[in-house]
Amino acid sequence: DKPLVLSKETLEQMTGEDGVDQIFGSFDNLQEQLSIISDEKFEVIFADLREIFYKYSGDPERIKDSPLTVGSITEKLDLFVATIPAEKFPDFAKEVLTYVRDNQDIRDFITGIGGSISDLYDMTNLNSFDEGIDDLIEELDLIPEYHQIELRRQLYVDSKNKPQADSFTIINHSEGEEIHYESLLAKDGDKGAYSLKFAFPDDNSIEFASEFTEKGDLSTGNFKMIVTEDGVRNSDVDLSGSFTDFGLDTKDDNFYLVGDLILTVASEDLSNAPVEVSYNGSVEKIGGVDHLLATVQIKADIYGSPLDIGLSTDTYVIAEKDITFETQLPADYIDLSDEEALSNLMFDESLLYKLMEILSNLGIDPSSFMD
Repeated sequence: DKPLVLSKETLEQMTGEDGVDQIFGSFDNLQEQLSIISDEKFEVIFADLREIFYKYSGDPERIKDSPLTVGSITEKLDLFVATIPAEKFPDFAKEVLTYVRDNQDIRDFITGIGGSISDLYDMTNLNSFDEGIDDLIEELDLIPEYHQIELRRQLYVDSKNKPQADSFTIINHSEGEEIHYESLLAKDGDKGAYSLKFAFPDDNSIEFASEFTEKGDLSTGNFKMIVTEDGVRNSDVDLSGSFTDFGLDTKDDNFYLVGDLILTVASEDLSNAPVEVSYNGSVEKIGGVDHLLATVQIKADIYGSPLDIGLSTDTYVIAEKDITFETQLPADYIDLSDEEALSNLMFDESLLYKLMEILSNLGIDPSSFMD
C-alpha cells in the first residue's frame, strides 16, 4: 500500500504561476477580514436596527400570562407584540437600507471580504454594493404601493424576563402572501416541548417538533420532522427519532456528545424498510484523560439485502506537547504527476480484489454490480 502524493510544483503548474500561494494567501486574507466586525460591533449594529424597527412599530404591546401551547405542553408567559403596518414599510425599508449602506463597519467588512474574494474571482465589491442598495431605495420611492408589507414580531419571556420563544411574520399585502418563522419552547416542570417551523406561501411548511423530559443537563424524549405541501403533509418525507439521557458533557471546558440517539428515515427510494441510524456516546477516564467513546450504527434493508454498518471512535484531547506533524514525504509513494505510475495503478488487479473484499465484509454482493 502506497500513499498518493501531489507535489507543490505540480499543483502550481495546474493552477498557474503562483497559483498555490495565491489561493492559500487569499484564504488567509479572508480569515483576517472575517474578524473585522467584532462581537461588540455586531451588537451595536443589531441594536441600531432594532431601534429603527421600534421607531416604525411603536412600543411593543405587553400581554401578561399569555398561554403558549407547544405539543402537549402549555405554559403561561408574558408576550410582547410589535407590528410595523404595511403602509409604513417603504419608509422603514429605506431607513434600514440607508443604515446598512452608510455604516462604516459594514463598509469595511464588505471591502475586506470583496477584496479577498476578488483576488481569486475578479469581483468588484463596494461600488456594486452601493449601486444595489440605491436601486432598491429608488424602487421603494417610485412604487411604494408594490411594497405594502406588514411585519409582526412576537416575543415570549419567562418570569425573569428572559426570552424563551419568538416568532416573526412577513405579510405581503400586495401579493397576498405570508412567510412565517417561529421558535417555540414551553415547559411544565421537568417536561418540555419545542417547535421550530418555517411556513411559506401556498400552505408549504417545514417543522421540527420535539417533546422531552429533562434530568440535569440531559434529556430523554422524541422528535419528528413534518413537511407540508399545499396544505397536505408530505408522506415521502418521514423522519423521526428518540433520544435517551442525551446532551453535552462539558467537563474541563470540552464538549462531548453523550447518551443515545436513534434517527429513523422512512423512504421507498432508500430502503424497503426504514433506515435506522443510532448513536451512543459516553465519557470514560482512561489514563487520567477523559475519552469520548462513541458508536454510530446504520441499519437498512436495501432491496432485500440487509445492511448493518457500525463505526466506533475514541476521541480525546491531546496535550499540546504531544502534537507533532510529519513534514517529510514517505520513503515510497505514487506520484500523481507520473502518468506511467498512474497507468500501472489503474491496471493493478490487486486493487479490484481489495475492493471486492471490502464490499463482501460490508455484506454487499459484488456480483450485483455486474448485472
